[in-house]
Amino acid sequence: MKSLEEYQTKEKELVSSIQQGYIGKNTYKVTLKNGREMINDQITKKGDSGDAAVILAITCDHKFLVVVQARPNTWEIVAIEFPAGMAELNEVGEMTAVRELMEETGYSPQKISKLVDHYQDQGCSKGVITTYLAEGCKKVGEPKLDADENLNYVLLTKRDIDELMFGRRSIPTRVRQFLENLLLKLLRINSQLFEMERRELELKIQQEALMREIGIRDANSKIAYLSYKLERK
Repeated sequence: MKSLEEYQTKEKELVSSIQQGYIGKNTYKVTLKNGREMINDQITKKGDSGDAAVILAITCDHKFLVVVQARPNTWEIVAIEFPAGMAELNEVGEMTAVRELMEETGYSPQKISKLVDHYQDQGCSKGVITTYLAEGCKKVGEPKLDADENLNYVLLTKRDIDELMFGRRSIPTRVRQFLENLLLKLLRINSQLFEMERRELELKIQQEALMREIGIRDANSKIAYLSYKLERK
């Protein structure tokens, strides 16, 4: 596709690199395949891309693990978040999620699965955030926080969330938004976990209906016709 190819990088030259503590900045001169040049700043964390894991953790007794953490760079100063953290050297897959969950809460999951990933800020970073679902979490130790981490974990039941959101107690807007997002994530997770099975079932039902409708016996022809029907919706 020409419109995509012309925006691909032809040359990339490092102009400068600055590392100040945790945060660094690499500045590149980039030449695109369409001949245009641009200056691109790339933010790094600890000298790397800063890939990280976010963990939606559910305990054996169906409570939700969240953390209350100091966030001086935000408007609210304090945030309620999911356990999360950056990947360490040579960590792959869910290794980061399991380690960060243990370090921040002392809980370990019986099962962990990837939900979704996305760039942190693709305008200035290569870092990718991957969200995991951790199920059957059990307390196996105490949190082991880094020297610069200021947080504590909290266990919330569904009733706690309902009372905070719909009860008489006044809570900050950002806290309410977090709780709303938590409920939405749980709904999305539930739908994602069963989406494949649901789609497969729908496909079988539609295939059988089409077979009866047009009398097609060849499986390949049937699937091709089904695809055609779905594209026309």
